[in-house]
Amino acid sequence: MTAKRQNKRRNRFAQSNYEDAESLFRRALNVKEKILDPEHPDTALTANNLGVLLQSVGRKEEAGELFRRALGVFESKLGIVHPKTVMARENLVATR
Repeated sequence: MTAKRQNKRRNRFAQSNYEDAESLFRRALNVKEKILDPEHPDTALTANNLGVLLQSVGRKEEAGELFRRALGVFESKLGIVHPKTVMARENLVATR
């Protein structure tokens, strides 16, 4: 098999892993919104983590929306200096 074909297959495999991961994160987010609350810090953490995944595949605008959402929850529930709040703020800045 040529190197070009191997790279193509690797890229396809990696893309399907991202798609699977995105699907799982979205399902988890949906469940947490229903069970915990959209404003719960655990729900916000899942939103943040989905944002990290989306950012890693170049979907910065969508990631930024999720980071803003997580940041709002973390600031209101955990305070502005909490490590999760700082993380979400840094993630949001990285999308600009």
